[in-house]
Amino acid sequence: MRELGYATANIVEKRKTMAKTIKARKQATSLDEPFETLQLKNRIAELERQLKDAELRAIAFSTMVDIAEKEFKIPI
Repeated sequence: MRELGYATANIVEKRKTMAKTIKARKQATSLDEPFETLQLKNRIAELERQLKDAELRAIAFSTMVDIAEKEFKIPI
């Protein structure tokens, strides 16, 4: 390997550098960030469900008022 220009120290140093790079990347993409993102997505989904329920309730109440006005001829 020395004859071809590959010194053992260089290979060991490259492996250490690669290990540090991999470790730094793992730390940069910590588990807290994806978990927090998942929590936010779940919160958004829950709020969307609540909004849909509220919209359906509003339509139901509006329909009930319309029917009551027609049936009982009372302006509400």
